[in-house]
Amino acid sequence: MVNDGSIGIKVCSSNDEIVHLVSQTHGAVGYAGAGLLYEKHGKPNDTNWTMQIYINHQRAISPYESAKVKRGEYILTRPLNQYI
Repeated sequence: MVNDGSIGIKVCSSNDEIVHLVSQTHGAVGYAGAGLLYEKHGKPNDTNWTMQIYINHQRAISPYESAKVKRGEYILTRPLNQYI
């Protein structure tokens, strides 16, 4: 973890580091891949709180709704393209 000199801002080198820092720092906010929110059995890890997102007064969508995340309904998503 590197402190870039800004008040209250930490720069992390990996998603794992972000999740760990947020779980250990009261009031911290971070952005990491949804896969890190789950334990090995596919259940939420209960370590970090996640943000539901409301769009145009529709029902809130949680990042734990994996089918909706995969369909792109949770807007903080991006595709992962792998080329061989």
